[in-house]
Amino acid sequence: LTPNWEKPSSRFAIRNAAPALGGWRIAELRFFRDPDCLSQISGLGFDYHSDTADAQRAYDNDPQTFWHGDCCLNKFELDGCTGCNTDEALLGINLITNDS
Repeated sequence: LTPNWEKPSSRFAIRNAAPALGGWRIAELRFFRDPDCLSQISGLGFDYHSDTADAQRAYDNDPQTFWHGDCCLNKFELDGCTGCNTDEALLGINLITNDS
């Protein structure tokens, strides 16, 4: 992590490294401040299309719910959307306050 990781409004995110046909789903996502994953970072979820409620499903401790990046918003193609292109979907967490 960078020296700025613990500052308020720091953001951490993941992107799809390959195409995700039909979209990308994540049931639970956690970020940690240490390599042994003992100290979890908390904050507010965000995603690439600014749907905070949808993003929060990846952090709700319920494996039955999930965030879904379909990457089809605002796409108006005759043949429809086939999913997420490489690096198109993003899910992350925004630190609201310094919780270190």
